[in-house]
Amino acid sequence: MSDSELLTRRLAVEIFDAVLRRGKGLEDEYAARIERRTQKEPMEVRDKTFVRLLATVMLRRLGQIDDIVARFLTKPLPEKASFVTDVLRVGAAQIVFLGTPAHAAVSTGVSLVKSSRDFGGFAALTNAVLRRVAREGKEIAAKQDAAKLNVPAWLYSRWQKEYGEDAARKIAEVAKEMGIPLEVNITCTRMQGFAFENEDLPFYPFPSFWDIVSEVGCDVIIGVDAHHPDHYRSPYFDEFVAFCERHHLHRLDRLTFRKGK
Repeated sequence: MSDSELLTRRLAVEIFDAVLRRGKGLEDEYAARIERRTQKEPMEVRDKTFVRLLATVMLRRLGQIDDIVARFLTKPLPEKASFVTDVLRVGAAQIVFLGTPAHAAVSTGVSLVKSSRDFGGFAALTNAVLRRVAREGKEIAAKQDAAKLNVPAWLYSRWQKEYGEDAARKIAEVAKEMGIPLEVNITCTRMQGFAFENEDLPFYPFPSFWDIVSEVGCDVIIGVDAHHPDHYRSPYFDEFVAFCERHHLHRLDRLTFRKGK
């Protein structure tokens, strides 16, 4: 295990803690901590990028991550052990949502806990929980209702009231009637942390809407909404293809434009 592996995970935990418990903004906190760190020692660009990605995934998938981890704890950890809780979260985020090899995620998690002054006694628990996550976490995640788990209950209820099934069905039916494909857009996911930090923006893509689209039988496309050439190489494209497959959406790879009269 390299020093950079421990460093990136530790920074992600610190940024996550600052955002979740002290109300800091993700972008500002990330920038400040990376700047302080690089003043001491240079960091590889890939390590900086991974820190941001990991902290973002922990925030965006927090409900799912906590649901998975809680299944392997006999009781919740005390508030004073929040560092251990966050290490379990960072391990689960890597294993379940980022495809990090399980042995690496487990090893770095245990090392983080062992290296802490106050929580070395939680090393065995960390090892046991993350090994269970490695064995069962992805299967659990595949069956979770991501929107309900990751979005606050009050906000989810408001969306259901304001953007309910009737409105979704009308949109889908008109789109099908007019032969207009609906767009599953990568942008909110690409702009890491954006949807999480602004509660007025809906979690996207919203699964129940796309289930209705599938039922109505609309065509869909995956949109990148590119503002830079690099956006065409979005690492999330495969994730959105899988989303379309899970919801039985008829995804178009090519568009044919009708000539106007």
